[in-house]
Amino acid sequence: MSREGMEFKTILWATDFSKASLNSLDYALYFKKHFNSKIVALHVIPELPPTMYDDVFIDKKDLEFNFMRIRNSAEKRLNSLVKRKNIKFDKVILQEGTTYKVIDEVAKKEKADIIFIGKKSHPLWEKLLIGSTTSRLIHHSKIPLFLVSKKRRNIEFSDILVPVDLEPIMNKEIKYAEVLAREFDSVVDVLHVMELYEYEFPFDILSDIVGKVSKKLDTKLKGVQAKSKYNIIKAISASEAIIEYAKKNRSDMIVLATHSRSGISKFLFGSVSEKIVSSSVIPILLIPNNE
Repeated sequence: MSREGMEFKTILWATDFSKASLNSLDYALYFKKHFNSKIVALHVIPELPPTMYDDVFIDKKDLEFNFMRIRNSAEKRLNSLVKRKNIKFDKVILQEGTTYKVIDEVAKKEKADIIFIGKKSHPLWEKLLIGSTTSRLIHHSKIPLFLVSKKRRNIEFSDILVPVDLEPIMNKEIKYAEVLAREFDSVVDVLHVMELYEYEFPFDILSDIVGKVSKKLDTKLKGVQAKSKYNIIKAISASEAIIEYAKKNRSDMIVLATHSRSGISKFLFGSVSEKIVSSSVIPILLIPNNE
């Protein structure tokens, strides 16, 4: 199958030296090995907001001194990492700015095909009012993000889980999973959750719905040139059911697409994808819906 538009020629690894971001490096190196990719390492030095020093007696020389101190420390940590893991980055970038903006800008400039980054859990109030770097990047990035938690896992991809909701974007999700499954000799594990909340329906109606969904998934998977299977389950909450299914079936990766939502519904509830990203300890390949 052609990989056109789904190649991983250039990988951007963005790190803040947290445990999660260091775990994401191992995955980035795994992809580099399999896809013969270039890898660019990026560390963003957060800039202080102007209000922090405009009205306070902070000398600009002190700011410059602190910037160089932080930069030198980052360089030493990256050099130590290179020696310890016996790796070589094709390029190393240390840049000051707003983290998610710099990552997005560097990804565009370096023509990156994917960004590897660690994800952190944030209290709900903080996520709603401020937003984490990952959350902001999810809403701005035009290329896939590979998100890794701080929980250490063996790097293998026997089972690639693809939750789908039968929207057109599922074609892209399955295509990405197929490319990876062929490279890693994995199973494309497609899951559709019938989110019925607490509604109850007669058995014959549910059977009819399942039959129609099965027919659609059969058609979609016929052209997949990789080992594949699908399951249909019903649940009150799609995100919780997907996470539980991934744990039970020992999925090694979850392939998700972002789904655009707007207004108060997005602010208060977020999408199923965002809930999975926030809760899952399983690595996630998040594909932007650019259509």
